[in-house]
Amino acid sequence: MPHYREQIRKAVVTAVTGLGTTGANVKDSPVFPLPDNTPPTLCIYARASTVDYAEGQLDCAPMREVQVTIEGYAKTNNALADTLDDIASEVETAIFDDASLIALCPGGILLSDEVIAINAEGDEPLGKIEMNYLFYYHGREGEPDTKV
Repeated sequence: MPHYREQIRKAVVTAVTGLGTTGANVKDSPVFPLPDNTPPTLCIYARASTVDYAEGQLDCAPMREVQVTIEGYAKTNNALADTLDDIASEVETAIFDDASLIALCPGGILLSDEVIAINAEGDEPLGKIEMNYLFYYHGREGEPDTKV
């Protein structure tokens, strides 16, 4: 069975595939080429994973946190900021409405969403919005593929 972090990331990919603005243009990777005429696209990856032990407990199931980053890209001459805001709205709704993702990690929060780049070079302006989500679960050491 894959690492629980991978299970969460793949559930996020599934949850946001087929949205109105980005459709099936979802990449399970932090890097991908962005050629001209690319439709709005999402790029998803796990950025960080931390473990929080309860004080004084040796054989416990610590709280694990996985930060998943979703980057939304859009190239358009029309209403670029609106397109990025639409992406953020659709992604947030999908994340918190997806039953399989909620079953994997009932504790999930939106840490931030921020338009971090608008680049006017090239044939069309390129915009990027970064959304960071934090998912919680309990898991034992030595069993990275299972939650408790």
